[in-house]
Amino acid sequence: MKAGRPVQSRGPEGFPEERTRDFIAAMHARAQDSAKETVRLSGIHHAKRMLDVGGGSGAFSIAFAQACPELRAEILDLGPVVLLASATFARRDCRIVCAFDPGTCARRNLAKDTT
Repeated sequence: MKAGRPVQSRGPEGFPEERTRDFIAAMHARAQDSAKETVRLSGIHHAKRMLDVGGGSGAFSIAFAQACPELRAEILDLGPVVLLASATFARRDCRIVCAFDPGTCARRNLAKDTT
């Protein structure tokens, strides 16, 4: 405010691509065990749709998709994160279907999307 211009972004949009990639990879490694445990404790095994807000690497979507064969997970996250996660899924030889949306939740009518 004192400089008369907006504060620079401190999130992934302002990071060099390598830093964002390393951060998402580290978060994915950390989240894998938690995601599997969350699936186990939830008892959810027949879900068909999942909205993973701020889903990053998709660790939780992957874990739920492995437990729910018919699951279609949609991950909403920031643009740079989405691009990295999309590339990861493109390289995987798996039956997991995830759609990545670089938009923000503010631009989505999530209530309408639940039908």
